[in-house]
Amino acid sequence: MNVLITGGTGTVGRRVVARLVRAGHTVRVIGLDENLEISGAEFHRCDITDYAALREQIKGIEGIVHLAAIPSLMSGTAPDIFHINCTGTFNVYQAAAEEGVKRVVSASSINTLGFNFGVQPFQLSYFPIDEEHPTQTTDVYSLSKQILEETAEYFILLAAGWNFRSLPALAVRPRPRRQGAGALYGRHGQCLRRTNGITRGGKARTRGRDLGGVRPDAPGAVVR
Repeated sequence: MNVLITGGTGTVGRRVVARLVRAGHTVRVIGLDENLEISGAEFHRCDITDYAALREQIKGIEGIVHLAAIPSLMSGTAPDIFHINCTGTFNVYQAAAEEGVKRVVSASSINTLGFNFGVQPFQLSYFPIDEEHPTQTTDVYSLSKQILEETAEYFILLAAGWNFRSLPALAVRPRPRRQGAGALYGRHGQCLRRTNGITRGGKARTRGRDLGGVRPDAPGAVVR
């Protein structure tokens, strides 16, 4: 399969690239570096907020692993986080739909709930947490991840309602595992939101389930 990876030069991205290359896939990585060489893959400089350039890179691609983002509340200004994480994600899905990409896997976050970074603390309602758990998003990073998942749902609804090209999508919210000073990649996913294009009553439905056994280098698995 011809696979495009956004953010493929990051900590998780490098592992995803290596795993897909080992599996025999043809891998194209895009990012903001200049003249980068990646073993077993081709690299192109491309900003995901530049729609025309992004769509050009997606031509001929069959699957996308979307990892590119500002990775935390502390890593950028609120306008930059929203622009890159939200506009960039919409561009990826829009270009994928226009080019007939077969599947998109996106890195969401447990912070979609608004629990970790939010300025207003709140009590979790139940465990295990699933996609029906109420959110209380009071920070821009968590908001951006919530919008990422809603963007995936939007394109499935669009496909169902307007006979648009089908675009199966998967957003992964892994659970963090603590080692040393920082939160690293979780062995097990907290849950996933999978948009599968099944229609009932004229609307596309989503199905969530616990994602056990996700490895740190699994496509789309990233903890921030």
